[in-house]
Amino acid sequence: WSPQPPKESDNFQAKFLNMLFILGLLIGFMILASWALKRMMKARVTQINQTSLIKLLETRPLSPKSIVYLIEIENTKILVGESQNGLNYLASFPEITETQIYTE
Repeated sequence: WSPQPPKESDNFQAKFLNMLFILGLLIGFMILASWALKRMMKARVTQINQTSLIKLLETRPLSPKSIVYLIEIENTKILVGESQNGLNYLASFPEITETQIYTE
């Protein structure tokens, strides 16, 4: 008595489950790679900010096409806006020392 060959539906189910498993692994790898890349970029920006005279303190998107940057250059904070029209100076904030805080 010889064993019966696997049914067509059993073979399809096995291949389909294998495909889903591989797809899940690929999606998981992409999520992990994205997280690692974001972490590396954040560490790089932090490292550059520590050694540079020009420091990017914060960015804030206002709309899909406009962003505001807070930059520090030699203890002066500068607010710059970027839009489709280019880069625009918005304001500057001199450094506030502790003595100025207590005297006001």
